[in-house]
Amino acid sequence: MTSPLLMTMMLIAKGQDQDQVQAKVIVTVVVLCLGIVMLFFLLNYSNVVVSDEIMSYDGNNYLEVEEEDQEYEDEQEEEMEEQIGDEDDDQEECSSSLPVILTNPDVLDCPICFVALTAPVFQCNNGHIACSNCCCKIRNVCPSCSLSIGSNRCRAIENVLESIEISCKNIKYGCKKTTSYNKKHEHELMCIHEPCSCPHLGCDFVASSKQLYMHSYRAHTYSAISFSYDSTFSVPVTNGMEYAVLRESTDKTLFVLNYAVQSIGNVASITCISPSSVKKGFSYELVAQKRDSKIKLESFTECMPRWSKYVPHGEFLLVPSDFLESQFLLVRIQKGAQ
Repeated sequence: MTSPLLMTMMLIAKGQDQDQVQAKVIVTVVVLCLGIVMLFFLLNYSNVVVSDEIMSYDGNNYLEVEEEDQEYEDEQEEEMEEQIGDEDDDQEECSSSLPVILTNPDVLDCPICFVALTAPVFQCNNGHIACSNCCCKIRNVCPSCSLSIGSNRCRAIENVLESIEISCKNIKYGCKKTTSYNKKHEHELMCIHEPCSCPHLGCDFVASSKQLYMHSYRAHTYSAISFSYDSTFSVPVTNGMEYAVLRESTDKTLFVLNYAVQSIGNVASITCISPSSVKKGFSYELVAQKRDSKIKLESFTECMPRWSKYVPHGEFLLVPSDFLESQFLLVRIQKGAQ
């Protein structure tokens, strides 16, 4: 197909009329311009459609990303609010129960008898304090300033005593109980974890009564006599004997048979190694025999956490020097404290 420009040039070459040639040239140029305009329009339209599609696609992605970002930010805000709430709760707990360290706990002891203060606590007009027992002993005269004391309560100190929680002094021996300071002394008098000393001479082991039993079993296996409650057993009596350790096999309790030679004869008694809270000990029998005769003691064991060699006092069995032909004592300890 011959282009208009080529046809125009051919016409000019054939010598056609110049006016006709110019008219055809003008028509050709107009057609070319229209074609260019149409082509430009079509190209622009296609770009607009494509760009709209791209923008629409990108916009959807943008909206999705924006929604995800918003959700993430909302989650972060919720977590922050929860953390702030937890911190507020912790602060409330801390504010309601603040830890207190006493650098000198003796300030809560009576300055006169040095025993832990308990309510009621009294003060004189100068602010000197004393426990109720001491007020009676000093006849209500303050030993620091000679003013009257015993009628005005020191409520501030009493509130402090009720507010302070303190661990038992026997915590390292197994006691986990905490008490208010004004009940500290009362608890320690009854604490079953009071430390007890090993009764074997030369041993300085100290622990709770149950731990002490295990120590005796392991460290002094053959230095003690094992027995069971409610059963009679014999304890050899030798020259120069001063004591014998007795180890009960069921409830892990240690006893000591005290023995001493005196001018009036031989004396013997039994001690239980236990906390001071055990007010009354175990019932026991001691019997010394000679042929058809016998001497018998029925009594209760003394209870003490720290035994040391001593001459028996209180109730004891007195055995004449020439009475122990068999060279042993019969012992029976009853089960349970009486």
